[in-house]
Amino acid sequence: MITPKNKIVLVDFGIAKTFQTGEKGTMIGTEGYSPPEQYRGKATPQVDIYAMGATLHHILTKSDPRTEPPFTFNERPIQRYNPHVSVELEAVVNTALQYNAADRFPSANVMREALVSAARKTGLLINNNLDQVTQIYQERSPLWTFKCEDEVRGSPLYHEGTIYVGAYDNNLYALDASTGEFIWKYATEGGIAGKPTIYEEKLFFGSADQCVHAISSRSGNNIWTHKTDGSIFSSPYAAEQHIFIGSDDEHLYVLNTRTGRLAWRMNGGSKVRSSPLLYAIDAKTGWIIWRFRMNKGSISTPITDANHVFLGATDGHMYCINIKSSQKAWSFPTEAQINGSPIFYKDAIYFGSTDSKIYSLEAKNGNLRWEYATKGPITGTPVIHEDILYIGSNDHHIYALPA
Repeated sequence: MITPKNKIVLVDFGIAKTFQTGEKGTMIGTEGYSPPEQYRGKATPQVDIYAMGATLHHILTKSDPRTEPPFTFNERPIQRYNPHVSVELEAVVNTALQYNAADRFPSANVMREALVSAARKTGLLINNNLDQVTQIYQERSPLWTFKCEDEVRGSPLYHEGTIYVGAYDNNLYALDASTGEFIWKYATEGGIAGKPTIYEEKLFFGSADQCVHAISSRSGNNIWTHKTDGSIFSSPYAAEQHIFIGSDDEHLYVLNTRTGRLAWRMNGGSKVRSSPLLYAIDAKTGWIIWRFRMNKGSISTPITDANHVFLGATDGHMYCINIKSSQKAWSFPTEAQINGSPIFYKDAIYFGSTDSKIYSLEAKNGNLRWEYATKGPITGTPVIHEDILYIGSNDHHIYALPA
């Protein structure tokens, strides 16, 4: 089908036209592979399970269901055509081909488990390959959650066994990474939407109170604050005794990490969280090296590997850009805008979207590895330590998930 953006995509469709008795071409689906309810205009997961069963029956018997009377698989037992097929596999196929949808497998995962069980009994299943497959499709469950007083739009930071994360209750929290237990919190005068960074045992972050805050990572005590002329929703970056951070006053600030003194600032032409351009800027001079235009703005902080830049945009896409040519390598669409920033871990990209999901993609090509749905938009950035991913959601919870 063609999307509203004129892109061609392959879709798994259900019924599109209601079947009319005696008229060909009034039903979407292939005769012989379509279950009885599809002729009545019903499209459910059991339709696909029936079609998969019909496909397996065709492969195992070499009997094309399109040339046989509909719904007569029970009259053509698989072992009659192919005695080498195990009883267990035949039972799986027969279950998928039940006339009544309620008698089939309730989901594709259940059918898959039945197929795996049947394959194990043959002794032909290679366990190593199975482990690689199941790792991709296993469901994620939180190891712990921590409830804040308001939405968690901020992005967590992991450092030496502690998770630091801001929330829209105006607090920056320090939590035990293993258990989620509360350690301390630091109060500001506005919501915290960015990810803190740590440098020389100091935590740096911005707040909607228009200030850049520097506090002790151990105690949460204030060291200094620097006032800007706008709310701060971006995340800072620390290097060479300086903090780089954007503000809604349209400027990028560079501050001394020890004193908070301004080194220089650059006018970005709009709020430095939502410009439709990605800039590559010389860190010492502030001169622009190149720029990349997206469909909409971005408030996502970019990350890099040796050859690429990764960042999300409010058009709902995660972009991968060649760091030398500034050309797009790939993009991945989500169902809503991406406010948080991605992270890179073991050849994969992890990020959250305001569609309430956490995504894991292959960094080299943007293919989906897995996704996990929370109960609220995700505007922060995840952090990973020892294969555990930590991230906050606007459902007021912080999640710890296996990466």
